[in-house]
Amino acid sequence: MAVGIALFAVCRGYIKWRITLTYLVTTAVFSGVMGYIFGGDIILRVVFHLFMGSSIFLAFFMATDPATTPLTRLGQIIFGAGLAILTIIIQTYSGFLGGSILALVIMNLTCPILDRVGVPKPSTTRLKIKLPKAKEVGDAMPTDCIR
Repeated sequence: MAVGIALFAVCRGYIKWRITLTYLVTTAVFSGVMGYIFGGDIILRVVFHLFMGSSIFLAFFMATDPATTPLTRLGQIIFGAGLAILTIIIQTYSGFLGGSILALVIMNLTCPILDRVGVPKPSTTRLKIKLPKAKEVGDAMPTDCIR
């Protein structure tokens, strides 16, 4: 039921899909790379990190809270990737399976910085507006248009 609610919220635009998608993809890729480097079953490690603890709930509901997430698109992508990497590091090296919540608290501290990433800088040069040239009418008198 929670998956249905999450998909409904994504389709309606209530959830920032960039954070969710980046979090899930980065979690799968980074945990697969760690499984390849340190050995063991890669698929088991990916499934463990995706479904252990509150990772899915975090990806769809907690990480996409509008009050605590970056506003820019690039900031949202960096937020999701950083959240995934921190989650995997905390869950792997500390043994704390609720590492996704701790990673969310840490990444929420970076939101003011991430809000500045991807914002276009204002231009300091003045634009010269080129107006079309007026047509030459010739010698017209104001009384010529009265019939």
